[in-house]
Amino acid sequence: MKYIYKTRWWMKWWYPSLIWEIKTSSKDVYLTFDDGPHEEATSTALSVLESYGVQATFFMLGQNAIKHPKLVESVRNKGHRIGNHGMVHLSGWSTSTGQYVADA
Repeated sequence: MKYIYKTRWWMKWWYPSLIWEIKTSSKDVYLTFDDGPHEEATSTALSVLESYGVQATFFMLGQNAIKHPKLVESVRNKGHRIGNHGMVHLSGWSTSTGQYVADA
């Protein structure tokens, strides 16, 4: 499977009304984690983040949050932000817009 690490030029051309970048002199970095919570990965990430005194945002899948409510609470209690990554992680390429929006 090939992953896109940088936005392709044609996506910016195809969707010109979207915000693709914001010019700034700020040197901030925002850490995000997707698809959790996952028992091993989330616990490890929390430990590493805590050792460096760093905060992050965890974009969680609803189905995983339901399976691991204690991990969700742990993320929240450690001061991290939680975002919605959908219920089951549908493929944006093969799912209709209506189904994709309904999954949120």
